[in-house]
Amino acid sequence: DIHSAAVPSNPLRRLWSDSTLRTRASLSTLAVVASLLFENFLIWVVSATYRPGIDGSPEPLQDNGRWALEALARALVSAMPGWGSGTKRTKMDRDRLDDNVKKALQRLRRGLNVQWALVAGFAASLVCLELKLGRYQDEMGGDCDSYYHYHPYYLQPQQQRLQHRQSTHPQPTKQPQPQPQPPSFTLTTTTLPPTQPTPYRRPRTLAGLALRSLLTLSSARLIRTLSFTLTVLPSQIPRCYPRRFPHPPPTDWPAWLKIGFLPNSRGGCNDLILSGHATVTSTLACALTSVAGNGTLSRAVWTLVAVDYAIEALEGLHYSVDMWLGCVVTCLLWVLTRGAEREGERERKELWRKL
Repeated sequence: DIHSAAVPSNPLRRLWSDSTLRTRASLSTLAVVASLLFENFLIWVVSATYRPGIDGSPEPLQDNGRWALEALARALVSAMPGWGSGTKRTKMDRDRLDDNVKKALQRLRRGLNVQWALVAGFAASLVCLELKLGRYQDEMGGDCDSYYHYHPYYLQPQQQRLQHRQSTHPQPTKQPQPQPQPPSFTLTTTTLPPTQPTPYRRPRTLAGLALRSLLTLSSARLIRTLSFTLTVLPSQIPRCYPRRFPHPPPTDWPAWLKIGFLPNSRGGCNDLILSGHATVTSTLACALTSVAGNGTLSRAVWTLVAVDYAIEALEGLHYSVDMWLGCVVTCLLWVLTRGAEREGERERKELWRKL
């Protein structure tokens, strides 16, 4: 059997290879839900066992990134008419300036609404892939030709395509060396057919993009959960625990465990490195820009994402390192999951039988 070499020996890998992209996307949805439930429970565990956060308000860590962003914001607001960049200000003026900076940034963030803009762009990307709108593009990011993808020859497994190529274009036999001839002015060229087939590539699909996005998000959330569990960093929010969790924590185990399984969208009372907001928005931005394939759009999207992250760090909701690592780790995971958009061997065989 020409397909026997492509069948994995591991049962789980064989099950994954035989599944279609839609089935894999459904399984990845369950993985995202499981990672979020696991993260929600460990948020409570860390908050309930961090004694400095329960008994008081620990001193936040020094955030140099936030200081730099605050200085930049003050400089921009001071340059606006009405403040006079060269005048000497009192402490009250500086406090008013800081309040105006925070209010202006909050209005800017609400006006941009980057999160829902990314959600709308991601939904539009899925619709375009399902309706096959725009250019043909494979999972490697290259432009494709429709004939190149849908011709039955390119849906065959690689070994069968090589046998087909060698049977239709046999290798030329070695001919005896001809006798030297006098030079002539006639130039003849012979092009021999290649022996290796062109690598198999297929256009991107809705199921493939959804699968890759879900795998990236679930992996990023798992890394986030392990990160804030291994090392507990103090929260920037004063008196956080009494506002979010029962104080003091329950002593009996059933009630203690029950709190961990209750949905909690406000986060814990320790720094949650990496930022969950950054993992979600970075995944949406990666999916949107990879489907669009437009440099101008990509720069605009990532500029808006950077502004949104800077404002969140300025508001004190996260340390600046949380936003930075959330974006970098998610983008690296997006690159690592590139092969998830390719269909399995069984799905390729079905396409070959249909054609």
